[in-house]
Amino acid sequence: EAPLAIRPTTESFNYVLRAWTRCRKEMSVPEKVMHLVLMMENIQKEVILAEEKGVDIDGEDWSWKRNLAPDTKTYTVAIDGWIIKAGLKADKWRSNQHNSNKQRDTRNGAMTIIDGIHDDGTKQMDTAETILKYIADLQYIGHSDVRAT
Repeated sequence: EAPLAIRPTTESFNYVLRAWTRCRKEMSVPEKVMHLVLMMENIQKEVILAEEKGVDIDGEDWSWKRNLAPDTKTYTVAIDGWIIKAGLKADKWRSNQHNSNKQRDTRNGAMTIIDGIHDDGTKQMDTAETILKYIADLQYIGHSDVRAT
């Protein structure tokens, strides 16, 4: 018998997340991915809070939510999204550095220092590392479906 409604699962969310990270030249990938990860976390939080309040979560409206939670794959795909943006920013930064090295001050032949982009992707790599630490913290507090190893 077919279900009355088709509901998202952790796996279906992860497929969408992976699809976003396949857009290797898109600068907004990590924001798109993190929006979905936060959506998953909010659904998980909603279920936990409902349980704590004594809400009956055995009904059809809740059953799909009980089984939806970010897992190791979710977070590693989020890391990949931030790494994509870091790589794009690093490429742009290197290109700007290369172009600025070609420009010379015509008065004394010295290199011209160009103010501008100093964003080399380091912030995005730091965010990726923060997510990895978050995975380790989740594992430490007992989330069996999230592992840093």
